[in-house]
Amino acid sequence: MSSSSRLQFAALALALLISAGIRAEEDTGSRITSYPAAYFDASRPKSAFDMLSLTPGYTFIDSDPDVRGLASAVGNVLIDGDVPTTKHESHEDLLRRIPARAIDRIELIRAGAREVDMHGFALLANVVRLR
Repeated sequence: MSSSSRLQFAALALALLISAGIRAEEDTGSRITSYPAAYFDASRPKSAFDMLSLTPGYTFIDSDPDVRGLASAVGNVLIDGDVPTTKHESHEDLLRRIPARAIDRIELIRAGAREVDMHGFALLANVVRLR
């Protein structure tokens, strides 16, 4: 395949993805980037944790069960906008139990987002389940 053919193929593939609406949506006012579940379909994730692993620019940090108090033990992930409240189970285990088909979108929340407690992290992921 020639160089120009590869460029045409890449442009066509990108145009198809954009026309299908499978891309991240950024809300610049609130500093949140949303990745719809369809964004991850090509990789065929099995769980919410798999989807987080595929989210561009995000590195998962699990909770620390050895830290005293829930506020100091949180990781950098939210589920439906709330901090997972279990201390006896890792957030990774919790996320692996949520099937990918039950996820509506993954939101990346950057520092400075309105009305979000960042718990000292510069970046949080919010796993939003289907209602």
